[in-house]
Amino acid sequence: AVDALVPPPALMIPKVETYDELRIVADILSHARRPDNNGGDGCDSDEGESIALHALIETAAGIAHARDILSGGAGAHKLGSLGGAGPELVLFGAVDLAADVGCRAEEEGEGAQSDAATSPFLQYARARVVMAAVAARGGPAPSAGSRPAP
Repeated sequence: AVDALVPPPALMIPKVETYDELRIVADILSHARRPDNNGGDGCDSDEGESIALHALIETAAGIAHARDILSGGAGAHKLGSLGGAGPELVLFGAVDLAADVGCRAEEEGEGAQSDAATSPFLQYARARVVMAAVAARGGPAPSAGSRPAP
């Protein structure tokens, strides 16, 4: 067997701004499956594991649409390769968001604190993504995934 032909377990999609972007990727991947633990090769669209999508929200438009992105859009239909309404994992991209809106994400110099952790603007944006994730999943808040605020 050629391992290079086995699809990855997940794909991280950068700069997600709308649910439709994830839906398009999921539709493209809908026939790509990973081999299952029951001896299937993943070539049949009904066997194997689907490829998970990880959404990286790191633009102003992505923040504005975070709830739709994470809950599955206005129609809340399932993404083809995900088997669920929204992405399996969401990540917040503070540095690219800061660049998108024209603010600094990090101080320069040795031992400087990250503005991403202390900036009220970026804290607000991160909180919007966390609240959208909680609302979409109906469960506890996810891990922030970055350095904690001092």
